[in-house]
This record gives sequence, C-alpha cells and structure tokens, in this order.
Amino acid sequence: MSYLFFDIQITGHHTEYIGHLINYFKDSPTERAIVFIVHPHFKESVPHLANEACKISPLKLIEVSDEEYRKATSGNLFKQSFTMLKLVIRYAKRYQSTHVFLLSFNVFQLCLIFIRPAFKIRGILFLQFYRMSKGNLKERLKYLRKYLITKLYSNNRQIDRVFILNDPKTADYLNNRFRTGLFHVLNDPVPLLTPLSGFNSYTHYDIAPERKILLHLGALDDRKGTLEFIQSALHIDVKRQGELAFLVAGSASSPKMSEEINNQIRRVNEATQIKAIYDPGFLPDAKMKSILDQCYGIVIPYKNPEASSGILGHAAASNKPVIATGKGLLKELIEQYNLGLLIDEVRPELIADKIESLLSAGIWVSESAKFLVERTPVTFASTIVKNETCPPFNNHLQR
Repeated sequence: MSYLFFDIQITGHHTEYIGHLINYFKDSPTERAIVFIVHPHFKESVPHLANEACKISPLKLIEVSDEEYRKATSGNLFKQSFTMLKLVIRYAKRYQSTHVFLLSFNVFQLCLIFIRPAFKIRGILFLQFYRMSKGNLKERLKYLRKYLITKLYSNNRQIDRVFILNDPKTADYLNNRFRTGLFHVLNDPVPLLTPLSGFNSYTHYDIAPERKILLHLGALDDRKGTLEFIQSALHIDVKRQGELAFLVAGSASSPKMSEEINNQIRRVNEATQIKAIYDPGFLPDAKMKSILDQCYGIVIPYKNPEASSGILGHAAASNKPVIATGKGLLKELIEQYNLGLLIDEVRPELIADKIESLLSAGIWVSESAKFLVERTPVTFASTIVKNETCPPFNNHLQR
C-alpha cells in the first residue's frame, strides 16, 4: 500500500512543490511507501532533489517515459484529461496506492466527472472560476463552463479534498454553493532559498551599478503580462530611463513567445536608455534567489485575477516590493500585507506609471515577515497529507 504523488511537469512551482514534499518526508519518516511520479527528465534537471529522495528509504522517485509524457500531454484538454488519468491509474495499480495526490489538479477535472477510481484523490486546483471576470459573453461562457465542471466533479465521492491556494473566500464560496466540504485552503509555500555564492547580477548581466533592476521571472507567457512589462519601458519618462535595467528571466511558454520576447527586448534597447536583458531557460533556485535579493522590485502583471503567484512569495522572502495586477486574489494579498503597488489594467503605460511611482517611493516597508510565517513549506506539506480521512503517517501528523 502506498501514497502516490503525481506531477509530470517540471517548470516553476511544479518542481518546488515536489521538493517541499520530499523534504517533509525526510524530516517526518513514515513506514508507508511514498511514490512520486514525475517528469521524464526530473532527475537530470533537479539532481539535488533526486539525491535527497534517494536518502529516504520508503520513498520512490519514478520518472514516466518520454512516450508516456508525450501521450499524456498531447491533444486537446478533453483528451489530455482522460489520458492523464489513465496514466495515474496505471501507476496507482502498480504501486497499490490507496491515496493519490494530484499536485496539479486542473487537467483532471473533466475526467473525474465520469470516472471514479479505486483510490482516494486529493488535488491542488489552480485558476478556479470564482474570481474570473464576466465582463463579456466569452468570459461569461467560460465562467459557466468552469462552474458546471466544478459542480459535476464535486459529486465524485472518490475525491477526498481539493485545495485552493491562498484563498479562503473562494473555498467558502465553493463549499456553500455546492453544499460540500470538499474545498480547503492551502497557503502557497515560500521556500527559504540560499543565494548562489559569489553571484552578482550587475556583473553577470553587465549592468551599471547605479541602475535599479526591475525583475520579471518564472514561466514567461502572455497570461503573465511578460510582453506588457517589456513594452512599459517605452512609456517611462526619458529622464528616468537611465536609472533602470529590465531583466526578464525564465522559460518561455513556446519558441514563438521566446522570439517575441527577444524582439521586444531589442526594441527597448534601441529606442530607450533602459538596459533590457533576456535570460532564457530554467532558472536554478540559487541563481533566482541571488537575482531576487539584488533587484529593486519585481513586476508580476498577471492577467488572471483569480490567480495567486509563487513569485509573490519569493518577493516577500527577499523583502522586495512588487508591481502587480490590481484585481482578485493578488490584490487582496498585496493590500493585506502591503507588498507593493497595483495596476488597474495590464497595459504598458499603466505599468510604466507604477514603476515611476516605485522609484519615487524610497525604502518600501511591508509586512512580508508575517506573510512568510503563515506560508512555510512544512505547513504546506503537512496540510496536503494529513487529516482524518487519510491514515496518519505518524504521531507528528496527528498533533
């Protein structure tokens, strides 16, 4: 009998969450077998986590094959949903899993309307519908579609718990609306990372020391407002442009997106006095922490107001102010802990205006320490694995 954790993606929070759980089981030993099903190249990409996993005797780290990954992530969302669950069921049978933890639940919502596996399921849900905009017909139809999907899968008795990141208001709404106790709050964890020894962002990227670095990092995509951030450079007051460097670092969602980022970066360097830099590809934790510690501010103009952000936690851990979307959950978290400035819409000129405001603000005073205390990796991991519906791992979890 085993507990099986499934997440075959490797970017951003996916690897972070797996790492938190591996470290948790290292410090909270259990006699129950623990199985992680991960990306085909997980061990190669994050060898430090693979090495930690090897030290835990009841824990197995299993990479899916390249062919399994290709099949599970191909086709439209409907096809992916059923193919992905089929893969989960195959591994659950192989390792006799009684409980399966879907660390990225979204793709499974459709298939779990129709299929009731033999094991209990817990999952982390991203981009739920409650905070979605309903300003036009297209948005209202998308809202309705997500509403109906949620209503239908919430009747699946094999789903034990669905976690909503950082958002008690949404969890309460979903439970009350669908007359269930299925939805629970899970605070997005903020890992305490160690910076890369000897790394200097200014030297590494050839940035003059008098410039202030504005950072946009992580998974780079249209929905993250990546291009709008770069384009905001064109709207910065000429008198202030020489004070700034724009650093975009991380993995683009597609080759086309990466090409467009390069084009916009080139345009900024040609048309303004701002130094713009694109550092593409996977960003190791230590390097990311160094960049965060050495920047002036972080820009996260996400277009989904229902979304939280792992980058917000990293910004708080480095005590750096953010410029973010002034809607939904992000707005509430930033206002509650005074973590930065808010834009009304994701438009380059509005981002530029807030950048200039941040430059004029001086030293930023926030409640980041309180934010961090409520979001430790240990609390995150223990919330996922414990409670009365799962057999306890040990006495530590029962307390």
